[in-house]
Amino acid sequence: MRACRFVVIALVTLFTCAGAPNAAAGTRPRNIILFIGDGMGFGEVELAALQQPPVADAPANPAAPVPPLFCFERFPVAGTLSNRSANSLVTDSAAAATALACGAKTNNGTLGLAPDGTRLESMAELAKKHGKAVGIVSSVGFDHATPAGFYAHSASRDSYEAIVEQALTCKTYDVLFGGGVCATSMAPALMRTRAEAAGLAYFDTTNFKDITPAATAGKAVLGAFDANNNDLLDFLSDRTPECPEPRLADVATKAVDLLLARENGKGFFLMVEGGAIDWACHGNNAKQMCGDVREFDRAIAAVLAQLAAAGQLEDTLIVVTADHETGGLVVVGPYGKPLAPGQEAEIKWSTGGHSAMFVPLYATGPEAARLANRHDNAELGRLLKTLLTP
Repeated sequence: MRACRFVVIALVTLFTCAGAPNAAAGTRPRNIILFIGDGMGFGEVELAALQQPPVADAPANPAAPVPPLFCFERFPVAGTLSNRSANSLVTDSAAAATALACGAKTNNGTLGLAPDGTRLESMAELAKKHGKAVGIVSSVGFDHATPAGFYAHSASRDSYEAIVEQALTCKTYDVLFGGGVCATSMAPALMRTRAEAAGLAYFDTTNFKDITPAATAGKAVLGAFDANNNDLLDFLSDRTPECPEPRLADVATKAVDLLLARENGKGFFLMVEGGAIDWACHGNNAKQMCGDVREFDRAIAAVLAQLAAAGQLEDTLIVVTADHETGGLVVVGPYGKPLAPGQEAEIKWSTGGHSAMFVPLYATGPEAARLANRHDNAELGRLLKTLLTP
């Protein structure tokens, strides 16, 4: 009986991860979800697939491809994304986030502004202008570069206090969730006081379970879910059973719950970042990186299942990519023999920083076919903004 139950679950997961059937060209998506694996290049995906079980924590299937496919790798459309910034072949996260969010190149370190200081409109701002519900989610601080690129405008990504002020007042989002707050002045009690004074519904690890559409009706929702002051949802590899922090899949599905309740027939835009992948790669920590690529994939699978249950999967364009690669990771062995069960692959890191390597791009849903082959990050941003415009 248990074996039959597993087969049913595995088949549901497989078909959900294959995504929605691609609609005819020209069919506008009702909803757009952009998943960003920060620092997640092809090397990171390959190693994580080799070292981790496939999607939904399912036991390995001997008949499955080797390495097993992640959920996002089953999407029907795949391509590559280039990511240089306006002033550097190797981008940082701020310039990359600006390109993806606003569809325009800027200098490293800059958020939501052109190199000459001109304010750029993000797709979150555009979606809100057209009446869509808007969500921004990250596994790291909500004021960190990638999530901030969708709501903030700053000449310096390191101006965390000023970015938090924009998060409190910008009116760009319905939901903003992060794995903490990077601004050192924003202690948990002060963050709650400031958020509530700004008219926001504020949540942290102590009341995460209380986030519901009914409890947050009429208010933008801000959440920071860091229990140990490290500015991120703890790495999967470092978590203990006592960890009170939600996982990325929990946070992402909470956001979708709220957005589905607020979209008022006009749909929603959601960005979900697996931000801790990058932090692991900066430390050349393969174990942390592999675990958080798995967490990222688990969040994607959970959201797809949620949309299918809500009858909105076929109306949703889902894009999975990275802002850049971090670490210059290459899988180099074993050479001359297969990878034995339980054996770790041999790898080489070439840097503790970012690289200029292309990153993966996957898509499913209405207009997904337009994302096949090679694209640039600013080009992708412009395309998604076009699709958000009625």
